[in-house]
Amino acid sequence: MQIQTIQKSHSRPTYNTVRLDRQAKCHLFISEEASLELLEPLLRACEKHTKHSLVVADLDISAITTDTYQLIPRAKTSHYVTRFLAKYNNHSTVYIAGTESFIWDIQKLVTQAGYSQQNIRLLPPISNTRRVICTHCFTIMDNINHELIHCSGCQRSLEVQDQFSELHGAYAGVQVKKKDSKPPAVIEKDLF
Repeated sequence: MQIQTIQKSHSRPTYNTVRLDRQAKCHLFISEEASLELLEPLLRACEKHTKHSLVVADLDISAITTDTYQLIPRAKTSHYVTRFLAKYNNHSTVYIAGTESFIWDIQKLVTQAGYSQQNIRLLPPISNTRRVICTHCFTIMDNINHELIHCSGCQRSLEVQDQFSELHGAYAGVQVKKKDSKPPAVIEKDLF
């Protein structure tokens, strides 16, 4: 699955079915531990190809290297991903799996390492949670799964929009008008 170009309106990203890039000399997999199952078909499909995997764990551990992958602590993701990408040239295809905020954080690191968008494959997010940026104070909040929220920075009531920022890997949180400023105590409707 390859991400389609985000439209000028900055709407919600569209994720396509990911297939193994048969032209790639090397396949690089970067994943959160909870999304390893999504990568199984791709990992099996490239058994005869060169592949390397980096798995991010929520545990505070030292890096662990196995025959299949390298397990790294979330706190050092940027450091390990940057080093991991530097080992391989641009003839590699990078596959990224995890939550939407993780996917876009890693995609940004991969792009900064010099990989082209053609060589990056984004799997669909493993959950419906979003990263939201307050359009008033620019506070970024993770793991949001409701349409109405309170900003943790300015305390304003926000409505989560489908407007997406690739730069922040986040959806816009727009201030709710005064008459609607107090969201219900319990919000039943999820974002997706």
